[in-house]
Amino acid sequence: MFHFSIERLRSYYRKLAKNLNAPYRLIVSNEENGASALDFILTKRSVYILFSSVFVALFIFYSVVIFYTPLKYYVPGNQQSISRTEMIRIQKACDSLIQLNKTRELFVSNLLMVSSGKVATPDTTLLSDIEIQKALQHIETSIDKASNYEYLKVEQQKRLDSLKLAEANKDNLLIKDSDIHE
Repeated sequence: MFHFSIERLRSYYRKLAKNLNAPYRLIVSNEENGASALDFILTKRSVYILFSSVFVALFIFYSVVIFYTPLKYYVPGNQQSISRTEMIRIQKACDSLIQLNKTRELFVSNLLMVSSGKVATPDTTLLSDIEIQKALQHIETSIDKASNYEYLKVEQQKRLDSLKLAEANKDNLLIKDSDIHE
């Protein structure tokens, strides 16, 4: 087990501080002729300061690029460009346009099939009894709806006729009243 005391920590800190300022030489040499191309004298502290400065400078550069260019609109959570209700409205419009496009594509493909003569007509002899009964019920309900519609038109015409008749009678009564008061 490691036992840390204050003296051990102080000695470790002194050794680290002493090595932090110790000079190191970095030599870059040419492989062909063996001559040194670059010669640097560095310390651990200067290397640490250099890398820290580069890291901070890159962070500041990327922050400026993101916040002062249109790239800020691509950062998730940035609500400055569009509100949620506007986004929902646009999404609904887009969905309806997609549906409209699908319908038009189906229409065009059917039109091309009809013009080329590749129309497949279903064989009605293969219908089952249940399908035939459903089709007959559908026809009967549509006939009932149509006859109901005709009935409503006749009733509406009767009402209009009775209103015209009542209005004519009212005019006659007004004329008779005026004759009496004279």
